[in-house]
Amino acid sequence: MSEDKIKIKNPNNWNVGISYMNGVEFNIKAGSVFYIPSDELDVLASKCKLFQKKHLIILDEDFDKSSLNIQEDFMEDKDILDKMKKNNATLKKFLEENIENIGMKKRIFNIAKQLDLVASKIKLVEKYTGFSFNEEE
Repeated sequence: MSEDKIKIKNPNNWNVGISYMNGVEFNIKAGSVFYIPSDELDVLASKCKLFQKKHLIILDEDFDKSSLNIQEDFMEDKDILDKMKKNNATLKKFLEENIENIGMKKRIFNIAKQLDLVASKIKLVEKYTGFSFNEEE
């Protein structure tokens, strides 16, 4: 196993489980940072889409991500929050462009729930995420 450790983060508000080549499993807690050996990262990225779907992001800027086919356009929660505060047309465009997987839908919805949004913005968020503000989780 390689000695190089790569810093990754779980940006979601739910835990993400991973397993190494030797069968050892780890549960990366919501919002936490974790260090993973670079050779394990290569294998993990090749057999699942946790990084492509942004369920995990690589924080180590020195690591060459080009071989992993990982999107570089990760959006921080504060950026999503800023988009929620924009006018409805801007919010709609943001939602259309960024609703690509269930993880992103959940992140956007959970951030929106924390805000005091007007009814028209609530309808937009519900429409594009598929979640309802009236349902209990």
